[in-house]
Amino acid sequence: MGNTVKNPAPSVDDLMEELVEYTAPILPGDGDSTILVSVNGETIRIMRGETVSIKRKFLDVLKNAEQQHMALRRTIQKAQHDAEKATAAL
Repeated sequence: MGNTVKNPAPSVDDLMEELVEYTAPILPGDGDSTILVSVNGETIRIMRGETVSIKRKFLDVLKNAEQQHMALRRTIQKAQHDAEKATAAL
């Protein structure tokens, strides 16, 4: 029987260097049309609305920032709602 050679699984570092496509959303009223993203001293600039190839490590940072932004918006909305309820109760 022949020996089968398995390709080793790519390392996490290799996966983070893999290129992926990304399009940064255009935000109405936002004067800045670029995004700067830095990971471990490596920085890229992304133009909003343009599809670009970026390393997965940058995409992970962008996704994390989006999740944090959405959590902040939910917290602000809840605080506003609670303040309105408290004011109405006066």
